Amino acid sequence: MDRLFEDDFQEDWAAPGRAARWRLRPLPWLARGDGRVGTPGDGCGLCVESGYGGVGAGERPAFTRAPEGREGEAHLRWAAFAERPGAAHGSFAYAVPVAPRTPEAWHRCAVEVEPSAGRARWLLDGEEVFAVDRTGLELDAGRHGRHLERSTPGPRTEVAPDRLAFGLGLLATTAYGQGVRLRARRAALSAGAGTTTAAALTSRRGTGR
Repeated sequence: MDRLFEDDFQEDWAAPGRAARWRLRPLPWLARGDGRVGTPGDGCGLCVESGYGGVGAGERPAFTRAPEGREGEAHLRWAAFAERPGAAHGSFAYAVPVAPRTPEAWHRCAVEVEPSAGRARWLLDGEEVFAVDRTGLELDAGRHGRHLERSTPGPRTEVAPDRLAFGLGLLATTAYGQGVRLRARRAALSAGAGTTTAAALTSRRGTGR
C-alpha cells in the first residue's frame, strides 16, 4: 500500500516551524475546541484531555458547559483533521457498541474503505467488528436507530468515496461535566488495490464526575 499520511506524535503538537499537519475544528464559543492537547514525551504520543473552563487544582478534567442557547452545538467537543476538502453530502454519526474495553488498554483501530464496492468496515486489533455495504446511506433504523447520535441535512444517496477526512475527536452526546482522555501513538492513512485504510492506535480513559 502507498502511505499517504502518517504521524507518530513524537514532535510537539504545534512545534515552531513545523508544517501544519492537522486542522482543529473549533466550537463556536471555544476557538480551539473543548480540549487540552499535548505530547508529554512519555512514549505514548498525543494526549488530549477534555475541559478548559472550571478546572482547578485537584479537579478532574471536565467538558466545559455550553453557554445558554448553544447546547445543541456541543456534540463534537474537540476534533482535529488532516487536511481534506469538505462535501455537500449530508452527514450522520452513530455510536454502535462493537467490543468491551477497559481504561488504559491500547487498541489498533482501523477503518477500511472499498470505494468501488461501496463498502466500509471497522477493525479492532485486526478483527472486523462492524461493516456497511452501502456507504452514504444511514443504517437500518430497526437495528441501529437507537444508536443514531447526530444527523445533518443533505442528500442521502449511495456514494463511492474517493477520499477520507481523517481525524481524531472527543464527542459527548450530552455534557454533564464528565471528562475523558484520548491518547494516540500513531495515525496513518494508506491506499492501494482499490482500498483506503485509516488507522490509529489509541487509548481512552474516562474521568467522569
